[in-house]
Amino acid sequence: MSLPRAVMREVVGLFVGDQFIAAATIAVVGIVAILAKATAAPTMVTGGSLLGGCLGALAVGVWRAARPRKSPSPSISNREKER
Repeated sequence: MSLPRAVMREVVGLFVGDQFIAAATIAVVGIVAILAKATAAPTMVTGGSLLGGCLGALAVGVWRAARPRKSPSPSISNREKER
């Protein structure tokens, strides 16, 4: 397998693995790029915004994945079996 193909496979795997983090990261990059062009922000501000936004998206994604899930309520047929 060639190196570019392996790299592309890994990148696609990142986006398939957690859709929230992927979407949030794309949104952060897009918003920062638009604001950087529109306001001619200094490089340090743009880089800091990218870093903070991506770390924030990662933190929220990890928090969402780590919180306990509510167990689904039993279906009607399961309730009838308990009686």
